[in-house]
Amino acid sequence: MSMKSKTERHMRLYLYMALLTLFTACGILGSDDDKEPLEPGPRNYEWAVDTLNSPPGGFIYDIWGSSPEDVWAVAGGGLNNLWHFNGKEWSVWDERVGSAFYSIHGFAQDDIWMGGNDGQLYHFDGQGWSQTYTFERTGLNNSRITDLQGTSTSNLYAIGTATPESGPFRVSFILHYNGRIWQELLTTDFGVQFQQLSTEELPTIRGEKYHQASSDTLLFYQYSNENLKEILSKTDNEVNSMSMNDIGNSLYYYIDNQILSFKNNDFQEILSFPNMELIIRLDGRHRKDLFLHTRDKIFHYNGENKILLLEDLPRNVFRSQLFSDEVFFVIRDYENGTNLVYHGTLTQEEE
Repeated sequence: MSMKSKTERHMRLYLYMALLTLFTACGILGSDDDKEPLEPGPRNYEWAVDTLNSPPGGFIYDIWGSSPEDVWAVAGGGLNNLWHFNGKEWSVWDERVGSAFYSIHGFAQDDIWMGGNDGQLYHFDGQGWSQTYTFERTGLNNSRITDLQGTSTSNLYAIGTATPESGPFRVSFILHYNGRIWQELLTTDFGVQFQQLSTEELPTIRGEKYHQASSDTLLFYQYSNENLKEILSKTDNEVNSMSMNDIGNSLYYYIDNQILSFKNNDFQEILSFPNMELIIRLDGRHRKDLFLHTRDKIFHYNGENKILLLEDLPRNVFRSQLFSDEVFFVIRDYENGTNLVYHGTLTQEEE
């Protein structure tokens, strides 16, 4: 073989490896979840149901835990606005903290954040809760932290809404914590209410704009380089359900019964369930271990088929917390004015 042929082969190999590295880094070849061999998710759960009562009208807004023996749930009002599960039972936190909470997120048992009314953010250090920051801005009132998400204790985001003294009915804002201080990144002026946040990929926000004389609008945004970019907008006449959730290390979008990813500025279908009732919420550990929540049922999809896990629920699952062997699903029981937590624990392996 000539020296020239060897050189050409080496150059082609070098170019191939360089392109492979580039495509992987850019996500063109898919997420890690797409490349790992995944086993079908198990279904052999035993279920227990706990009632978390916070009268009057204190419904659970969010749930987060560092382990199945350390789970927190926050309520948007009522007498009992903060609950803790120790692996055996739920109890009301013995010290009254704030008035109403809408979001909770953490990184360890002694590093947890909570957001609520009046733009207030609280931190738990393993011993107690303390208020550490309040979002305040001239001309804005009734601030509310609607979601908290982050990749580390030095990269935490918060979103929320506020009522302006003039202009649109509501505005929204984005905050960031770098491990030392909170900083306001952006405040909108176009009336969309930020409701849900993901930081699994680029900071991604689900929002809604309410219209008195026409259909409401559902939207997805990405935030990058101090810029908020709309990536999808649909009216509620066009879709029945439109939301998102982190599944493993990937962000999944679900529009009606279609599950999608967003890569290279385009939505790509991952799965579709056209012949079942409307999916209102999606949870899971990976794409072969998905929980499909409908109006009063929970289905499980294992990459091969779906089965019914629970039915005749008083309402759809509102929030969830998943661990490797246990799951917690929060359901608001509006008829009885209380909250139900369906706690599923995996038993011995399925035959």
